[in-house]
Amino acid sequence: MDTRHTRGRWHGLGVVLAVAALSLAAGCSSDSADSGGDTAPSPSVSLDIATTPMSDADAAAVDEAVLGVLGSSDLAELAPGTWVGVWDPQRGFFEKAYGDATLDGEQASLDQHLRIGSVTKTFTATAILLLVDQGKIALDDTVEDLLPEVASSYPAYATVTVEQLLGMESGVPDYLNALPPDGLIPALTEDPTRLFTVDEILTAATSGRVEDPGTFGYSSTNFVVLEEIVNAVSGTTLQDFIADEVTGPLGMTDTALQPYEERVMPEPYAHGYATGSADPADLTSGCLGEFALTGGEVAEDADLSEYTQSLTRGAGGIYSTVGDLGIWASSMSGTTLLSEDLQAKRLAITPDVYPPYGLGIMQVENYLGHEGDAFGYQAYALKDPDTGTSVVVMNNTCANSTLMDEIIAALPTGAAASPATS
Repeated sequence: MDTRHTRGRWHGLGVVLAVAALSLAAGCSSDSADSGGDTAPSPSVSLDIATTPMSDADAAAVDEAVLGVLGSSDLAELAPGTWVGVWDPQRGFFEKAYGDATLDGEQASLDQHLRIGSVTKTFTATAILLLVDQGKIALDDTVEDLLPEVASSYPAYATVTVEQLLGMESGVPDYLNALPPDGLIPALTEDPTRLFTVDEILTAATSGRVEDPGTFGYSSTNFVVLEEIVNAVSGTTLQDFIADEVTGPLGMTDTALQPYEERVMPEPYAHGYATGSADPADLTSGCLGEFALTGGEVAEDADLSEYTQSLTRGAGGIYSTVGDLGIWASSMSGTTLLSEDLQAKRLAITPDVYPPYGLGIMQVENYLGHEGDAFGYQAYALKDPDTGTSVVVMNNTCANSTLMDEIIAALPTGAAASPATS
């Protein structure tokens, strides 16, 4: 079996390759696509983010690095479009959209929305940690304490704590990896408009081998349960809580978890595709291979942009733009909204698991943030805590994440970039 599959590749990891430790140059370019992003956000909380465009020299260096990968990588043809943003505290910011937003040639642009897959987990985690800061829940509360009906119906979750859910230590498998006849992917591909229920998701998850609480295993199921906790404790839905308490204070106006009856992102949006190989053994197969492995049938180049997000929910259902994700990455995935004690606890990464993981946040070499795979989309939102540099890379395919790894690794380091301008 493809090892990516056992880590919940659909909305979390993909193949997370080594990413160089970077002190990135950044700028603003207006070459083959809209470069936009010249207006600073208007948050109600303090943000550590570059708000001035980079010099022409630094922008050209970043642009050249991205174009070099897109022009040479064998994987580039699998991604119709690529969106890149870099925010360097010394050099400024760079945002650019490359390629196409649709297979029929609509140009990619920075105002387009894309789905961000498991980057969503960082939003849900931030919502939970805000509830901890507000004294409404505690990290050592169990599912039985907060969701007694869930604990009664699914005893595997009864003694699992909030902290274990956030840290991927529930021991319950990822429902998205459940194989037929228990898995939900065949039902999704048969009817992409279907509204999946939480009971269907938890039933699929517990159909597999359940480990003891405290056992690490990357699992989107944890964040479906965390969403239910937000819904039960906050007095509102996760959608509204994120809008009011997370994205609103940060000035993120192009990011949301939609009601699950809504399947279409706001205009403009990039369409997401099932490009690549349908052979699960092919490392470039991405979601086509994953669909096949989990019993679903999807045509090559199928447009997945209107697939229901009721299956991914608070584990992978948010949409955003490259500019908004830059704000998010710069906030250390929402960590700056938290008390100092919770900030430290959240960023205490467990290093001997894969991926190295904190409380709803992962480490990728020197970066902290998250990677996400959605149906038809991929995204990275990362920040280097040492240099303060934030990086966002997005595309509109679920072929694999290796192309984005290559782009991040190719971005110029501080030594290679031109000197910062005053």
